This record gives sequence, C-alpha cells and structure tokens, in this order.
Amino acid sequence: RNEQGREAAQAMKSVARTLGPKDDTSLSYVWRRLVQARLKDAPEEVLAPYEQAMKPHTGGRTVGAAGGAGGAGGHGGGPRKSPVGEALDEFARSKPLFTVKRDKKGFQLRAGFDRRFKETQPYKDGVKHRNYGGVTVSFWGYGVALNMVDPTGRQGQPGEASQPRPGEPFYFLAKGETWSISKGGVSIK
Repeated sequence: RNEQGREAAQAMKSVARTLGPKDDTSLSYVWRRLVQARLKDAPEEVLAPYEQAMKPHTGGRTVGAAGGAGGAGGHGGGPRKSPVGEALDEFARSKPLFTVKRDKKGFQLRAGFDRRFKETQPYKDGVKHRNYGGVTVSFWGYGVALNMVDPTGRQGQPGEASQPRPGEPFYFLAKGETWSISKGGVSIK
C-alpha cells in the first residue's frame, strides 16, 4: 500500500507541474472535479501536490445564473432587450452584428449595433469568453466561436472556468482574417 501511495503522489506531482498559477481556469476546474470524484478519500500525501497547485485557482465559476455574467451581475424585472436584441429587428440579414479580426495584438472586437465598441481580446492560454451587448464569443488559441446571442439580456453568461460545449465550432483565423456573425449566420473573410 505504501508503494501505491508513493506512485499516486508522484503522479499528482506530475500533473501539478503542468498547471501553472495563471493557466487555464477551465483545466483546473476539470482536475478539481476528477479529484473530487475519484480521490476524495486519498491520503494527505497523495493530495498535497494537488492542494498546492490549486491554491491560485480557487473561485473559478462556470455558467452564471440567468442574467449573470459568470455568476455576477444580471438584472431582474420584466421583459427587456439587450443592445443586440434592440438591433435584431432593424439589421439586414447580411449586416454583421459582431466581428472579430485577428491581428498581431490579438482579436479586434467590433459590434455592428454599437459603433463605439472597439476592444482587443489578447491571446491567452485556455478558453476565454467575452460578452458585449448580448453577444458572447469564446476564444481558444487562434480560434473564435459564437457562444450565444441573448436578445433579452437575461441569459446566464459563461464564467472563467466554463469550457466549450461539445460540438461548439471554433473557427481558427489566420492573421488578417475577420469572423463575423449576422442574422444570416457566420462568415469568414
């Protein structure tokens, strides 16, 4: 039994070395779930490397409650429209509601329904989510995916530990390519 404990502790140390303090929160969330499901009664010496590696990864959220942004914020009350919801009726089928252009700095984000919105999503490890005005896009490496369009502004947003949904299509962009979403669907130019 002692030999198994040493081998298990060594395996946990190996996994712990791959998870840095600023790495993908969704990976730490997966590891947390695996340890809770399979190793909850493991000896302290086996769990020590896990506990140490997880200290910087506390509090990661997945999907927030309705109206929340990764578990934060949101509004109550009666029916309401998000900025994209306000624009949907007026936009032509081919007019981009939201665009993402890859360049050397990261992804340049623009909202067709709000000309003032111009932000950069820097390249980061793991899956990252951005919401603006009811459009939520996800980033993974050099890829972008539409996570949701929320016309009401009341749907729960993905949090920092949320992973892509099974089958969620990520479009990997070359430098200079632009991904856009319109009422007619996704296009890449």
